[in-house]
Amino acid sequence: MIDDQGNFLKPKAPPCKQTRLIVIQAASESLVSILSKLGCTVALSGDIACHVYGARRVAISVEAVILASATSIPPPPIDALKSTIARMSNGPSCFFIFPTASGGTLCYRDASIEGNKKRTCVIDLMYLFESPARLIQTIGNLPCAPPSYLLLQRLERWETSLAKTSTGPRRAALNDLCDLLSICRQSTLQEEIFSRALHEKSISRVGKYCKAFPEHIDVWRKLGFEVTSPPRSPDVSFAENMDVLLPDMRNDSNELPLENPTRIQMVVVAGKITVDHLHTLGFSCAIFGSLACFLYGNLRAPNDVDILALPPSGASSHLTTEELKTALVTHDPGHFFLVPARHASYQVLYFRLTASPAQTARTSCKVDLVFPGTMHLPALRPSYIHWDEGLPLVPFALLLMQKLQGWDDHRDKRMKQVVDAADVMGLLGLSGVVAVAFARPWRDRGMFEEEFERLSRERVWAFCEAFPEWRKDWGGLGFV
Repeated sequence: MIDDQGNFLKPKAPPCKQTRLIVIQAASESLVSILSKLGCTVALSGDIACHVYGARRVAISVEAVILASATSIPPPPIDALKSTIARMSNGPSCFFIFPTASGGTLCYRDASIEGNKKRTCVIDLMYLFESPARLIQTIGNLPCAPPSYLLLQRLERWETSLAKTSTGPRRAALNDLCDLLSICRQSTLQEEIFSRALHEKSISRVGKYCKAFPEHIDVWRKLGFEVTSPPRSPDVSFAENMDVLLPDMRNDSNELPLENPTRIQMVVVAGKITVDHLHTLGFSCAIFGSLACFLYGNLRAPNDVDILALPPSGASSHLTTEELKTALVTHDPGHFFLVPARHASYQVLYFRLTASPAQTARTSCKVDLVFPGTMHLPALRPSYIHWDEGLPLVPFALLLMQKLQGWDDHRDKRMKQVVDAADVMGLLGLSGVVAVAFARPWRDRGMFEEEFERLSRERVWAFCEAFPEWRKDWGGLGFV
């Protein structure tokens, strides 16, 4: 980040990062100076440009793009340009070519760094063709590619990280992308395209990202990407749809709709069919519990389906979940049935893949329906609902606090407490926590009523007392 005088701001970072920043600053200034003397139009890109705009990551190398349309025609090969830069560099601090199997890497050595501290950095150069020079922004005497281009660079890095088996690179890539998205949301974005090739490759990437994180759709639309919002459930009254005939499941077929289904496949199908029927009855809804954890990326297989049912405006205030369960069974007895709860006055709703009287763990599971107000679950607005694999989920932040509540409620039940703690730890390790770290929505009354926020903070303290190794993760979310 650069101040009003054009100087890099010293970050509150360990000395090693401050040293790296000094080297990167010197290399950037020297590179721009030499390329300008060669008549090249250059713009910094990558992490160094993002840092200049205000991103938190300190770059470990200097990336720059050279506008080929503004240079001699044809432009010299990149390797030849690197050699020229190294030859023009004089003095103790200089550029040099480090020999490699691919022909050599351009590096910069800062002689002002004393001791054994790292004093070199790598320089990456590439040409951009037909990119308008007027979009380059000069900040603190450093020319930088526009934020829109940097955003697409980080989007590409995010997509590449999805193929990695380790969660570290995936989490870092999403962290960096969300960081720049937050910056772009607050700035004036240029819809004019800086790199048409990168823009065209990004169309499918933007769609993939928005499917996972619809809360950032507005930023992508500002850049001119056509992104559709997640589907919303129909706004019709429950009373009007009580007599709607759903697909007839009252056949005598005992065949499974899936061949040799796994327990996970059956639970996901149960969620989809239940959601479809609730929508037909006029209910918006969102899944929470173990199925939502699994769809967000947790490894533990879901045991059942937990659904927050959001009554339509025309529904009676006296409507109960028992009536809603009965409505589902009435309209689809082939998939739903009720079993009296032991030692309780209510009935338990079950889903089954087949109407066969013999059910197994792979063909049947429990479906829990709750209304807003139960367990501090809110009446979610449609914009809060996250869609994944065609299923509506409660927001990640709300799911995390619900799982934390489950851990707190079950601390006197050893087995359940262990499972809930593992779920909380699993969620804290997922990429979805990165967006929560930036938003810190704990005072968002659309998700957290005041009492729930207070209780959640107390539970975080208790969790950190029981598992101190997770204190840093909670600290990143604004707790402890």
